[in-house]
Amino acid sequence: MKDHLLILKDILKECKSRKKNVPMVWTDYQKVFDRMLHRWTMKFLELIGINNNIILFSKEAMSYQKTSMCVHTEGKLKDTEDIEI
Repeated sequence: MKDHLLILKDILKECKSRKKNVPMVWTDYQKVFDRMLHRWTMKFLELIGINNNIILFSKEAMSYQKTSMCVHTEGKLKDTEDIEI
């Protein structure tokens, strides 16, 4: 994370010295992707006009995520199947 911030700082310095604007979007992944169905998130990105390459990348990255629940009850562990998110 710190590396990303340092890179971003350099990019902003360069843009300022060249007097160029740079559009940016910040996403709090914990709030967005972990608390909302992924298909809703993708639809939202489409509706607000996010570049299709970013949407495709996000869909691909999310396809590798797996969510399941593990419950400890009566001295045993019970796992669920993967849960659609």
